[in-house]
Amino acid sequence: MKSFEMGAKCSLIMIRRMALRRVFVPLIPFALFACTQAPSVKFGLVHGIAVTETRHIPYIVGAHYGFRVDYHDSGHPITLREQFDLPAPARWHSTSPPEQRMLASRGGRQLTREVQLGSYTLAPPAIHSFYIEDVQVARGDPKGEYTLKLWLDNKPFRDFQFDIE
Repeated sequence: MKSFEMGAKCSLIMIRRMALRRVFVPLIPFALFACTQAPSVKFGLVHGIAVTETRHIPYIVGAHYGFRVDYHDSGHPITLREQFDLPAPARWHSTSPPEQRMLASRGGRQLTREVQLGSYTLAPPAIHSFYIEDVQVARGDPKGEYTLKLWLDNKPFRDFQFDIE
């Protein structure tokens, strides 16, 4: 009787393992697809929709720098929070709509804003989205070391340190 029970337990375990494989093996492509859809970001000099990665921004009035976030619109909007920490106070002029303008704090040494990425409509897998933050060096901008901190849905996403010299 004991050998029958033991044999039944072993075959039950084998059936359970096989059932798990049948369920999880077909899900592997979806898991890999989801991994490739994680947002990515580049920081550097901005040229249209391209970003040349660098941590050294030339102090040339009108030079474009910033970042690009590439993501897949999953049908669930995400909030991108950007925070620029400056080496000294700066005057800030924005051409963005009022709800998207940077807010200054810490005596003008910190600039922050939040923007929504994505929509409530799932994009087809072949469609990829991007967001570009294009900032220009302006006359009077402080020279020195800057820090850019990015959050996605209130979770730290990426930090960049760069110099404007």
